[in-house]
Amino acid sequence: MLRWLPRHSNGDKPDCYAHVASMAVSKNHRRQGIASLLLEAAEQQAALWGQQVVALHVHADNAAAVQLYSRCGMRTLHSDPEWRTLVGGRVRLLMAKPVGAAAAARI
Repeated sequence: MLRWLPRHSNGDKPDCYAHVASMAVSKNHRRQGIASLLLEAAEQQAALWGQQVVALHVHADNAAAVQLYSRCGMRTLHSDPEWRTLVGGRVRLLMAKPVGAAAAARI
């Protein structure tokens, strides 16, 4: 994953990052902004821990999640190869966003 993360302005890779391994909102509570709040909380916690980037994988065919993460400022850095679908797998996107000092440096 590190090879796909954005470089610092000096060309170095980030020293550390936070990875959101899983996030879900119950069907009865969707479309209420809860997922955005969860992601924002993860970003704040990552910044408190001194992380420079928050990254996650999402299935490319999960359009609602991809749209949510994009709206929250994450960008797609990498996509699994399409051949994964030929062997029964699903294509994942690696999405990431700078946080803390790294985010402030981009402004």
